[in-house]
Amino acid sequence: MKQQNRQDLEKKIKRLEGQFTKFKKKLQDFIKTRHIEARSIWIRDENRAVRVGLAAYNGRAIIEICGGDPGEERVRASLFLLPDGTCGVAIFDKMERKRLELAVLPDGTPSIKCYDIKRNIVFKMPIIIEPERGESQKRNND
Repeated sequence: MKQQNRQDLEKKIKRLEGQFTKFKKKLQDFIKTRHIEARSIWIRDENRAVRVGLAAYNGRAIIEICGGDPGEERVRASLFLLPDGTCGVAIFDKMERKRLELAVLPDGTPSIKCYDIKRNIVFKMPIIIEPERGESQKRNND
């Protein structure tokens, strides 16, 4: 009886080893995949603090760089592509308030915006100065 139980256990062990080998091969193949599909991916450091975020939603693509202690991470920089084609970089302060934005608008116009601590725009480029009425005609007539 003991001999039969031992043989049964050995068969089960061999079967489990075979299943484990197949599972291990499938897992290795999965890890070596050429792409991963996800709406967002968060990369954490050794202390489990989020340092990089990748997200895609509603036609937007965003890469965020984060700083701060685990559980208190804040976005410090962001690279973004909006659905309208605007592409840019935003820089944030330690309280996650946007302070600087560099962008290229859909028509190719470069844009720079600086924000104060209350999120008001304090500097903006391009500064488009509308000519006074008749200015363009004066130049054409000269």
